[in-house]
Amino acid sequence: MRNYLSAIGFKGVWSAPESKLWSLLSSTSKNPTRDRQFPLLDTGEIRRIAYRSFDGNTGLVQGGYLTHDRFRRVFYYPYVIGSTVTKCEKCEIYPRHDGFSVLGVWDYPAFGCTAIFQTANIWDYMSRLPLSGRTLKPTGVRFSGLAASGMILIPMEKSEDDRKFQKKYLETMKKDEEAWARGDFAASNRVLRQNEISGRASMHMMGRDDVYSIVDTFFLPEGFESDTYQILGDIIAARQVINDISGEKVWILDVSVCGTTITVAVGASDLRGEPAIHRRFRGNIWLQGCIEV
Repeated sequence: MRNYLSAIGFKGVWSAPESKLWSLLSSTSKNPTRDRQFPLLDTGEIRRIAYRSFDGNTGLVQGGYLTHDRFRRVFYYPYVIGSTVTKCEKCEIYPRHDGFSVLGVWDYPAFGCTAIFQTANIWDYMSRLPLSGRTLKPTGVRFSGLAASGMILIPMEKSEDDRKFQKKYLETMKKDEEAWARGDFAASNRVLRQNEISGRASMHMMGRDDVYSIVDTFFLPEGFESDTYQILGDIIAARQVINDISGEKVWILDVSVCGTTITVAVGASDLRGEPAIHRRFRGNIWLQGCIEV
């Protein structure tokens, strides 16, 4: 968890003694931007979740129990709120073992895999825990991600016609994969054929140093954690904010990945290169999302 504190402007805390982290958590839990509490009738304790926003997009969430006005912390995590709503018809949510943080699970065709993400708006579900396996019918999901590091790549040379073709191609693929999920045989053949072509292209590119001059976007599972991914995509918006506690600079990037916008937060000192619209971002992210219900 400490690895991602630098993404919201606490790189100094990440590398400092643990006492500095606990001091930060204590101060932000005492002065939260928002605080929600829910009494537990069986134990007499109060379930509490508090979050502190630092610039409107990023923040720190903490959850635990209040007993005799004393806060017992169970979990904490940094978050970033996505800027763009991706339409969603069905999404499942599962609480983690701590009883507070919740994972969202969405079989999203555009990514080519099931997207597993940490819900960034846990305070909206607190009154409904436990939620194991519950299926929601949301209006959409705001995807976001925290990056401990990242790299800016130069843009690929694409004409306006190329951009329109790519947009239409991604929309067609999404419709075919949704139709396949509903049992459309013709759509399944088209998807399998496209996957076969993509596989051959991947084999052809193995060993090439200039792979990023051929591939302009991807979304791939990364490492052993279920909600971490490697992404590459075009930057469609970029702004720099300052953490009001640490004074550290943070980049907030809207990255178009496989036709979907993911808002990425990364510390300015951890980002190689200068972000700009139409340049590309590559990095490993901890995927998060706000489920709009």
